[in-house]
Amino acid sequence: YVLAFFSLIQDAFLWVDTFGLRVTELLPIEDLVFDDHMATATTIGFNMSLKVPMVIIDFLVAWLLYTLLMDMTGSRRKSLAGAVLWLFCPVVIFMSSVQIQFDVLSALFMLLVIILLRKDRCFLAGMVLTTAILLKFFPAFTLFVLIGYVFVKHRGSGTVIRRLVSAAVGMVLMVVVLYLPTILDGNFMDSLFFMTGRLETQTSSGAFYEIGSFLLMAVGLIGMFVAGYRMFRTKPEDADKGLISNVLLSLTFAMFISIMPQYILTLMPFLII
Repeated sequence: YVLAFFSLIQDAFLWVDTFGLRVTELLPIEDLVFDDHMATATTIGFNMSLKVPMVIIDFLVAWLLYTLLMDMTGSRRKSLAGAVLWLFCPVVIFMSSVQIQFDVLSALFMLLVIILLRKDRCFLAGMVLTTAILLKFFPAFTLFVLIGYVFVKHRGSGTVIRRLVSAAVGMVLMVVVLYLPTILDGNFMDSLFFMTGRLETQTSSGAFYEIGSFLLMAVGLIGMFVAGYRMFRTKPEDADKGLISNVLLSLTFAMFISIMPQYILTLMPFLII
């Protein structure tokens, strides 16, 4: 689905007839130990057709940040400041406009989840959360916080179970929608390689690396439970504020599992808030 979105944008670049050129003088680099070296230079048109969608998503995240901050603070100045901080953050610019990392989509979906939960649209929030998790696994670490928010906000009204069931139905429905073509093709397990492949890499890189990786996983899991516990202990009148701070806490701990600069895009909107 992400590639289909990219393809939609690329169809507008009809003048791009060449995506890359083989540079014969660079062919020896493909024999180096580092497998990612290629003697291919992409064209400017191809680069633009990939970067334009990412920039569009950056602006969508800025708009969601503005909308959420307006709802939380009622201040146009603070809302605009939040959007500007996102758009002019060097990490955001580099990851979208230079490296073309699609982690910005995780930030987009997580902001949508928060906005929908605040508006009590639990069914839609569950659908969007599933999309975020299947795209990048880090949003899964906010699950206990999100459940805690629904519990804290609605425990006085007696509708907690109904809202959680609604969210769960939305999550299951989105899994079916997204994975039905893959299941019918018999490629379901292959589609989970983004998780299983990482685990295989960690367990085949030596005992020291393996132990370190599992320790970092433990840190991420502990952070998930701590953030969830803090959310459950939050007072109802502080639920909205606690939601933001604990989502940020859980995502920060999740970063220990794989410390790469592009992953922080998922938590950056909540840091800005």
